[in-house]
Amino acid sequence: MRVQNASAPDALRTVDENAQELFATIDDQDDVDDEVAELRGRLQDAQETIDQLQLEKERLEESDGNTEDDFGALVQHDAVQSAVDIAKDNCDRSGEHVDRVLAVLASSNGGPL
Repeated sequence: MRVQNASAPDALRTVDENAQELFATIDDQDDVDDEVAELRGRLQDAQETIDQLQLEKERLEESDGNTEDDFGALVQHDAVQSAVDIAKDNCDRSGEHVDRVLAVLASSNGGPL
């Protein structure tokens, strides 16, 4: 609350101004803390996706090129499903259309498309 009385001592006005600046700084810090928390959450999600994809990459490397089941497994991977869900949300086609496209890709058994 700002002191509105012009006859208030200068020291009181200075204290009020300092308090107002402090409250503004605290509000700014709360905004920064919220942004940092959001960025940390996004970073953690990205790291989890990277870890999942790294595990999948290692699994695929160990499978010695057996691609028949690999594509189906890849399509079912959490990271791929997450990307598919994002694609469905941003696609001008229906989600069913996207699912049909993936079904055709999965049924190709690694053959040319």
